[in-house]
Amino acid sequence: MGIHIESFDSETLSRVAPVKAAMGLKGSRRHGKMAVEISGPIRSVVFLIVGLGEKTGSIIWGSKYLADMGVFPFVVPLRPIPGSLMEDVLPPSPEMMREIYEAVACLLKKKGLSSSRSLAGCVRCGTCSALSHFEEATDPLTCHPCQNQSGARKGL
Repeated sequence: MGIHIESFDSETLSRVAPVKAAMGLKGSRRHGKMAVEISGPIRSVVFLIVGLGEKTGSIIWGSKYLADMGVFPFVVPLRPIPGSLMEDVLPPSPEMMREIYEAVACLLKKKGLSSSRSLAGCVRCGTCSALSHFEEATDPLTCHPCQNQSGARKGL
């Protein structure tokens, strides 16, 4: 089951998807829990788009928030489509994506979530995201500097 939340950065979401922003975090949690109840952990996926103008920490925090529920955070870079409202927006830099992929891969490993065990089509395919390549190289004993020991928000 795939849910498109797009961003956990409220300002960004209000700008690019105002109806989703109006649902707020409670709506996201409700939908995530419902997806896990229906499909089970690892079979529920939330798409997070990097490059909409969000703070990097919001993607990492949101990924932990989802992983804590058993929902797989599928992090993808923005790929602007010619003719769309965002056609002139630049995609995120490779350095930004590396930082986010490393942090999310660490979270996934700690939560026992893995793209290789996911039954969700997009996660299994992996073409839109390099996240699975970072999962394979993740040391579960290290943590990303964007998180403190409790995994609370830092630097948002």
